[in-house]
Amino acid sequence: MDNEYKIETLPNEDLRIVAQQCGIETALKLLYNCPGMTIHIPPVDSNCARPEDLMGMWNDYALTAGLPRANKMTTSRRRNCAARLKELGLADWQNVFKKIIENPYLTGKGKDGWQATFDWIIKNDNNAQKVLDGYYDRKKAGHTKEYSYDRYR
Repeated sequence: MDNEYKIETLPNEDLRIVAQQCGIETALKLLYNCPGMTIHIPPVDSNCARPEDLMGMWNDYALTAGLPRANKMTTSRRRNCAARLKELGLADWQNVFKKIIENPYLTGKGKDGWQATFDWIIKNDNNAQKVLDGYYDRKKAGHTKEYSYDRYR
């Protein structure tokens, strides 16, 4: 069942939802230019994660692995996080982050010292999926290359 509100009495949490779904400009235009208008807001799934939740989870894992932390939620980070959260839920992200901190290459112990960062993992829809698929995992014994990604370098 949708919640029904007059624009001027819209609770802050629901205004945030409108801003996420329609953009902040649209939410502000509704708030200031449409007094008396009634809008319908679908109920929010309690499992719906926010970009801040994803960044906070990254920072917790990064701290344990010595990876760079994300200090500020920028506009591009918010946009990328929102897109990634539509693809994977927080439980999946927890698995991604666990695999990252257990992986020598992703934590800077590879040949070139490169480390995974928050911006790298949320940059596109491929990086997290590659981590989950084992693309960066050590190869099995008997293979000449240490990591499966080496053949692409």
